[in-house]
Amino acid sequence: MRAEGIKSFYRGFVPSLFMSTYGVIQMYSYESLTHLFGYKSGNAKKMTWDNMLVPFVIGGTSRSLASVTLMPINVVRMRLQMKNYSVDEVQQKNLNRTSNYKEKIEYSGMRDTIRKIYSHEGIPGFYKGITPSVLKIFPTSGIFFLSYEFAMSRLMRE
Repeated sequence: MRAEGIKSFYRGFVPSLFMSTYGVIQMYSYESLTHLFGYKSGNAKKMTWDNMLVPFVIGGTSRSLASVTLMPINVVRMRLQMKNYSVDEVQQKNLNRTSNYKEKIEYSGMRDTIRKIYSHEGIPGFYKGITPSVLKIFPTSGIFFLSYEFAMSRLMRE
């Protein structure tokens, strides 16, 4: 608060608002893909070992689609929230700091961040970290939707 003011608490707020659409994209794509592949969600009589892979793959795909769609906004949000230290602060706090041009860029707002990422890194800059993100998200989301379908099938029976 003393060093950066009240605005520092709200860095990345606007992109975070856009991130609230994550669940909407995920559920919409899940429902659309299940209908496309003819899988009826929550169907108790048809949940077998043969079709358990369907909600796993579609669930992983739907969350991956949401991540890929919102990755540019997430990158902008994270860059806005990054803390930039002055040379004096680095020395006072005994921080390990590598020399990299990206660390020297300071962002003043959402438009400035988008402009700087695009000018220094191009379109691929907005998708930094997409591969590890999808590798992490796909199996966990697949298990989530498999559990979701299993619970729905149990609830539909009763």
